[in-house]
Amino acid sequence: MKILVTGGSGFIGGHLVERLIKEGHDVYIFDIDYPKYPLEGFKNTNFILGSTLMLGELIRATKGMDVVFHLAAMANTSLCAESFSNAVRFNCVGTAHTLEACKENDVRLVVNASSSLVSEKLFSPKEIGAPLINLNEDGHIYSTTKLCSEMICKDFFNMYQLPYINLRFGICYGPRMTPGVLVYKFITNVLEGRPMKIEGTGRQWRPYMYITDLIEGCIQALNRGVPDLTYNLVPNWKTSVYEVALIIQELIGGEIEYTQGRKVDFRCKELIPSYELEWIPKISIVEGLMPTIDWYQEQGVGY
Repeated sequence: MKILVTGGSGFIGGHLVERLIKEGHDVYIFDIDYPKYPLEGFKNTNFILGSTLMLGELIRATKGMDVVFHLAAMANTSLCAESFSNAVRFNCVGTAHTLEACKENDVRLVVNASSSLVSEKLFSPKEIGAPLINLNEDGHIYSTTKLCSEMICKDFFNMYQLPYINLRFGICYGPRMTPGVLVYKFITNVLEGRPMKIEGTGRQWRPYMYITDLIEGCIQALNRGVPDLTYNLVPNWKTSVYEVALIIQELIGGEIEYTQGRKVDFRCKELIPSYELEWIPKISIVEGLMPTIDWYQEQGVGY
């Protein structure tokens, strides 16, 4: 198939592009930046420079595509908190533009990257079929915009019959990860001789998952191809911030330092993987951190 990946130059997007190419697909990237690292098998001529805020560029980029993986977003939660308007523009308007372009060009399927953090907005986080908003919960603009992106996909399906799949990603890590990921901060701090700073008690947990597990879930969802569904791509375990720091300390040393907790932080709710995909993460946090650390030791933390 001919597949476009918006945000394909990023951490998750780059790994997805490489895997789609290995699966035999003709893959294109639509992004505001070129990949910062070489992607195995990717043709530079298949890169399209553009922003999801520019509808005309998206219409041209999606012409002739069978599938669009929509990963382009403002994914750094701290940056989202600093600029609500940009979070809404990139995560909501950018999604609407992507779907509008796909509708215009009769794209067969849109796979939208959402977030497991959407669960904090839901009354029943284990029931993922319909987003039931709980306004009494403490929220965050990032998860609000990702929930908005899911609802936009649902509306385009109901109103224009544009097939979609929503994938709620857990928080993934691995080689080439973005600097905003806590695992990146901890590893680079230790390698550069700084302490791993834990904000608050360290008991707060996240659905950390190794990148190859997440990509496998994306491929399974694509191959299953059933539209108008939402899948949880999350591990069936919890990992606290303290556990991450402790494992890194055991592997490569380093000091742990506690600081004041964040004023606004996520309170994750437990999710379960979508077993109907016949997919479940296999790589434990220890197994994933070892090759991640090795990669940064070989490439350098500034890579």
